[in-house]
Amino acid sequence: MTQERPNRSQRRGAGVRPIPRVVEAEYQKSPHCRVIYAEGAYGGPTGHGLIYMALYSEHTKLPKTARFIVDQTTKTARPDQSPPESGWIREVEAEIMMTVEFAKSLRDWLDTRIATVEDADRDTIRVIETDEKQETTE
Repeated sequence: MTQERPNRSQRRGAGVRPIPRVVEAEYQKSPHCRVIYAEGAYGGPTGHGLIYMALYSEHTKLPKTARFIVDQTTKTARPDQSPPESGWIREVEAEIMMTVEFAKSLRDWLDTRIATVEDADRDTIRVIETDEKQETTE
C-alpha cells in the first residue's frame, strides 16, 4: 500500500498563517550612512562568485607638510610657493560586495533612473551664458 503525499494545507500544519499579499519595509539610515561622490569604479569577480566594486573620487595629492616664510619686519608668515607634489589620488569612497543577481538588479535599477533623467533632461530649457559678444550683420 502506497502512502499519499500531504497537500499544501496539510504540510502547513495547524496555526500557520498564510503568506501575506503585502509586506511593508521601513528604511532606517545607519549612523555610518553618508552621501559620496563617485567619479569612477574599479572591481571584478571574486573567487567566491561575487562581484566586488569600489567607487572612487580623484584629486591631486595633498601636501604632507606646508612651509611658510616668516617676514621678520612685519612678523607675518606667507606660504612658500614651491610647486606641489605631482600625481593623482584615487580615493576609494565605498566598497561593495554583491551577488550576480543583485548586480543585475542594480543594473536594471540604474537603467531606469538613467532613462528618467535623460527624459527629463530633454524637456529642460537650458540658459547658455557666454562672455562673448555676438556679432550682428546689417
